Amino acid sequence: MRKLLSKNLLERLSVQLIGRREEFSMQHRAFHAIAVFTFFMFIAGFLLNLFQGVMELALIIFGGILVLIFVYIQSRKYGRFRLGLILYSLVGYIILFLNYYYNSGIIGPTFFLFFMSFQLLVAISPLKIHWLWVMLHVSLAFGLLIVEYYYPEWPQQTYPSRESYYLDIGSTFLMAMIFIYIITSYLLKNYNIARQEAESRAIEIKQQHTYLENLNIEKDKILAIISHDLRSPLASIQSFLEILNKTNLNESTRDEINQQLLSQTKNTSEMLGNLLAWSQSQLKGGNIELKPLSVFGTLELAYTLHHENAKNKGVSLLIDAPQSIYVMADQEMLQVVLRNLLNNAIKFTPEGGTIQLNAIENPKGVEIIIRDNGVGIQEHKKQEIFSLNIRATQGTHNEKGIGLGLLLCKEYVERQHGSIRFESDPDSGTTFYIQLPKANGIVPAEALLV
Repeated sequence: MRKLLSKNLLERLSVQLIGRREEFSMQHRAFHAIAVFTFFMFIAGFLLNLFQGVMELALIIFGGILVLIFVYIQSRKYGRFRLGLILYSLVGYIILFLNYYYNSGIIGPTFFLFFMSFQLLVAISPLKIHWLWVMLHVSLAFGLLIVEYYYPEWPQQTYPSRESYYLDIGSTFLMAMIFIYIITSYLLKNYNIARQEAESRAIEIKQQHTYLENLNIEKDKILAIISHDLRSPLASIQSFLEILNKTNLNESTRDEINQQLLSQTKNTSEMLGNLLAWSQSQLKGGNIELKPLSVFGTLELAYTLHHENAKNKGVSLLIDAPQSIYVMADQEMLQVVLRNLLNNAIKFTPEGGTIQLNAIENPKGVEIIIRDNGVGIQEHKKQEIFSLNIRATQGTHNEKGIGLGLLLCKEYVERQHGSIRFESDPDSGTTFYIQLPKANGIVPAEALLV
């Protein structure tokens, strides 16, 4: 527990010092990290030079610390990354020059610092200006070597003893190694994080592309279905209206045409309702609100809405469900599912047939059952019954659809965390099973009785 708290504290401190990925680029954050590490390295160098008695160099490093603090504040607080980079590199070159002069020239530790500063500047700057650091480092390093070659007495010899020389060389080398390791590890870690984020975005974009492609394919299917199956009933309605307006008909013929016109209008309205509901589900996602629903009340409402239609066709519609069962479902979505399944059952059940609405509890929740003794589903259509590939079939009284109802049922049931399946034999009927989560601990007053 203590280790976890310490880790969280360090992570929060790191974010405060370096900045969040949402605020700054990786190079920008790397600059902050290097500025922080350089601050501690300058502190160590300041103390080391005080210990060795090199007061001039200690004062120079102290001045570098003050400039570094200013540079860090300008970048971290005000976002002035370019200004910070320029000042940081300028101060770095000045300190390299003065460290070479005040710290024994070529025999001192300055060239360790040359390698370290070059790596740091390359790490935090854009690729297009890397040539500048190469040119400046090479020019400064070779310039100092040439000056010392011709004027060997020019650099200050600051080591009072052999022990202080080895201490300075060893400590500078060690600091440079640690510093380079920490910065390299930090950059690699951030690179891996950025790479993983890029891969995740690429996968997400690919998934969105695939989704849009599938949506476009389904859109084309919908347009094809509409053009093929919806134009026909509309044309029939138009023909019936033209006959009624232009032809003198006897009463019985007019009544027959009115009945056919009413039937065509109902079927077309059903098609359009399913089409609009499916389009909303695909393009907008729709809103879903899961609440405790009385299964008996839900089935009773569906029974009331479809009883007259079944009676007109000579089909018996029966309901048998316990009043104590409740499910977690969206009221409107569940009614759309029941409406489509009951419409299909009535459509494919001949006169004198029976449709039963039942509900039972099981270990998985609640199962709603719609069973008819109609014409059943042909074997070759069973695999595609819940897809856009299914073609509409005319009912026993030539009722027509566009094949969207069962696809819509499957999508709506699954969005309510349920499942739907069916059993069917040609000429003996079809049974649909809707499995939904049970609403536990519900008393009648708490449930929506519909």
